[in-house]
Amino acid sequence: MTNLLPHAHQVALTKEYKHRRIVVLLSLFIFVIVVSIGFLLPSYILSTVRLTEIQAQEVGARKINEVLQEDNSASSVTLKEVSEKLLFIKTQGDSSVQAVIDLIILNKPADIKIKSITYQSGDDSNEGTIVLEGLAKDRESLTMFKNMIETQDAFIRVDLPISNFAKDKDINFSMDLFGTF
Repeated sequence: MTNLLPHAHQVALTKEYKHRRIVVLLSLFIFVIVVSIGFLLPSYILSTVRLTEIQAQEVGARKINEVLQEDNSASSVTLKEVSEKLLFIKTQGDSSVQAVIDLIILNKPADIKIKSITYQSGDDSNEGTIVLEGLAKDRESLTMFKNMIETQDAFIRVDLPISNFAKDKDINFSMDLFGTF
């Protein structure tokens, strides 16, 4: 194909075409950047607001932590006093009754339901008494429960009246346990 334009005009036209392409590409690039900034601006604003909220929460948490540390030092003194008192109470001997009751409850069969436990302390001349009242599913489970209690060293004597064995099932019973507690 023949070109009717002189060579100098062709070079100038090619140069102008390249300039226009660069201007269009730069305009497109600037437009993309402006649109991107427009889309990112709300996220930036929300992030800034959230950052100030977090900083305010941090200040509040630090104040609460300071108050808790002050309260903690006061409560640790109280806690030490309470633990010393508990240790004193534990050495007084009432824990042996709790241990005996725990022994009864932990070793009872599933067929035995204990309704009440009555405790009367003993002294040097008398033995302590625990009265168990409850419901047994049948005679065998009641006998097994009595035998289990008799094998424990904490009890000197176990009284289970024969009248408790009058019924075959759903037996209401009362058992007296004697020991040095």
